[in-house]
Amino acid sequence: MNLALQPAQQRIEQANYHHYVLELAWFGLAVAAVPRFIQYYAIDMGATAIELGWLTALPYLVLLISAALSQWWRSRHANARSALLIPAIGMRFMFLLPAFAPFFPEQWRTVWIILAATIPAFPQGIASTMFWVFMRESIHPDHIAPLITRRLLVMNLSVMAGTIGFGLILETLPFPVNYQVMFIVAFIFAMISMWHVARVHYVDQQTETDVTPIRRRRWIDVLRDTRFLSTAWIVMVTHLAQTFIAAPLSLQLKQEMGASDGFLAAFGVAELLGGAAATFAAARFIRHYSHRTIVAGGMIGTGISGLLLATAPTLPLMLIGGALANAAWNIAYISILGFFTERTEADDYQATTLWHQILFAAMFVGPMLGSAIVEIGLSPATALLIGAVLRVAAGFATLYGLALFGLKRVKPIR
Repeated sequence: MNLALQPAQQRIEQANYHHYVLELAWFGLAVAAVPRFIQYYAIDMGATAIELGWLTALPYLVLLISAALSQWWRSRHANARSALLIPAIGMRFMFLLPAFAPFFPEQWRTVWIILAATIPAFPQGIASTMFWVFMRESIHPDHIAPLITRRLLVMNLSVMAGTIGFGLILETLPFPVNYQVMFIVAFIFAMISMWHVARVHYVDQQTETDVTPIRRRRWIDVLRDTRFLSTAWIVMVTHLAQTFIAAPLSLQLKQEMGASDGFLAAFGVAELLGGAAATFAAARFIRHYSHRTIVAGGMIGTGISGLLLATAPTLPLMLIGGALANAAWNIAYISILGFFTERTEADDYQATTLWHQILFAAMFVGPMLGSAIVEIGLSPATALLIGAVLRVAAGFATLYGLALFGLKRVKPIR
């Protein structure tokens, strides 16, 4: 992208910025249903710990596979925008398909819920890569970091609003109609967010109609790139540790501590309030510290708050642990994306695809490990303690693990 934008281009880019924010505002309302409430839905349908692990992890295995097809899919379209639209619509069916679970025989309901979360992951893997590429091609590089921060803030607030609204639906209507209504409403919100995606355009209007060539780079060259390796290491260790507690936390709240659907909604709100508050502080941290330092501090913070989640004797203390954990993760996550953006080119499809595959692989392995810990007989609280230790370890691995590859100092591209 030309760094010096003309007035007309600035207006297009400003409109793009607002559409990206509004897109995530509506999408965040839908995200309150999946994955936040879908695990509790599966538990009420009789899901075991290992089935909860598959529910969380299997979609990421599919994402890992489908992301590999993103460059092939892109080659069949004129530009990243046209390549994005169909997969972006397909992935939104993750919000609708779970609503059909009660229509299946009882022994197949949990299986359907897992499939309902997994099938849309095929288009989602392509959409995730195309969306990230398109956003970097349609927003000025200097505005990417502020946009990420704004989107994360808006998403926390909108997911919080969705969580409250869906919590009221779940408490008011009988099971399973309450969940079915929630999923249908979430799908409507997701399609409204898709409208905003479709309204984003390239700053250079000629790019809309011309065929944009793909920058071709050998995979081996990507893997030899020290800047990319540094981003790959950080996204792998942080997301593996972060997702480890997905199933144990749900089981701890729902089965061990007897949390109601209303409390689960309150727990989600507490998490999101912590995340929203953290985004206000993120910009100040970024001005004074490197992205890698912020990621490390955030992960250590998630580990400390994870100890509270594992040892809290009452549900109100769980609210505090959830808020602190999500606040620390939001700060870390902003800098994970910032670290990647600084060290890769916007049109480097190979690097973007491989980075997403590593992310999805970590998000597959993490939940499966956490579920396996519970499945072998350890309590959910013990699994949460192990997860807390892993998060602290991920913080130190972010700071010092790069030295294993001779990557003590990795300068950004810009």
